[in-house]
Amino acid sequence: MHDEPQGASAGGGGGIVEHPAIAVLSVKPGRAAVLASVLRCRGFRSRHFVNARVLLNAARQFVPVAIITDAELLTDPLVEACAQAVRESTGAFLVTLQHREGERNSPAVDAVLDPDRDADELAQELHRLLYDTSWRQRLKRALREDGFRLAYQPIVHPDGSPSGLHEVLVRLHDSARGEIMPGDFLPPADRLGLRRHIDHWVMQHALDTITQHSSDRSPTLFVKLFPETILTADFFDWLTRQLRRRRTDDGRLVIELPCSDVMATPETYLPLAAELRTHRCAIALGHYAPDDPAGMHQDFPADYLMLAPALMRGLADSHARQRYVQAVISHARRAGARTIATHVQNPQVMTHLWQAGVDYVQGYFLHAPSPELWQPEAITTDLP
Repeated sequence: MHDEPQGASAGGGGGIVEHPAIAVLSVKPGRAAVLASVLRCRGFRSRHFVNARVLLNAARQFVPVAIITDAELLTDPLVEACAQAVRESTGAFLVTLQHREGERNSPAVDAVLDPDRDADELAQELHRLLYDTSWRQRLKRALREDGFRLAYQPIVHPDGSPSGLHEVLVRLHDSARGEIMPGDFLPPADRLGLRRHIDHWVMQHALDTITQHSSDRSPTLFVKLFPETILTADFFDWLTRQLRRRRTDDGRLVIELPCSDVMATPETYLPLAAELRTHRCAIALGHYAPDDPAGMHQDFPADYLMLAPALMRGLADSHARQRYVQAVISHARRAGARTIATHVQNPQVMTHLWQAGVDYVQGYFLHAPSPELWQPEAITTDLP
């Protein structure tokens, strides 16, 4: 699901609204004043309110994205009512200043901050909460309204001819910013527990792509699944329903698993691999680079080994790396697995991969991801 690194920024594409408004609801004017001052220094628009009724009346003009309140004020039913009213109109969330999260005594509270922390630290944590809250709203809206888009990157033969294989990637469509790359929205999705929902969206739409093509021209799609998705108890029940609904059980779906996780806990993934076989799904190990070239594929039933991008870097200049890649490919062939060199960036690397006998290659040098499946027109690799 991830693309090759393209210089995505840490704050990437999502962010929070410019100069967001914060309401500080407190009967302690000293602390409220300090916190409000620090928030303003960090670019927030902050106002202090002494009771919820005043805030509720002011919220029509001063539209907050967060309300910070003292724990003792949560006993006032107006606070919860105020938070609910503002949340419904602006998506704002309620933060309480309490010493322990276990003391939370209102279902309206979305987050808890320690009041003994430095005001600057509180402001920094609030900024993170705002950032994640902004992403939560955007990602949930994208899931609800089909705001994601699939992109397909071809996996081709070493001579550049089509193989019918494509890796499925995902983008978040934003009407203002255009396409947002997964390196920007997947980290907050992880923190917010939304990765599994995005994986499900990608899987459903990939299966739709397979079924929309006639059987003689249907693509084989590689879909990356993360542990938090495939290890959930109801995953295979969910997958069974999706496959039956589309009558897709002919091996055109390849589940890509992270090699490092499989190597760390093979006892967990071996039963999963057996279950995938019963659904006629092929299996690929992503970022494959075991310490031993004869590595784990002999013990794990993988159909494809997707060589780690790090192996491609400097391959043309490193005899040791060339020997390693050659050994991996030879052992994979004897075990009946096919190899895919990923993130191929230049013809020099292509030459060595050709000589090593790799089965397939993939990379921006060959073909960038596209919203459309690549139709058979061989590309030129200009091999020496």
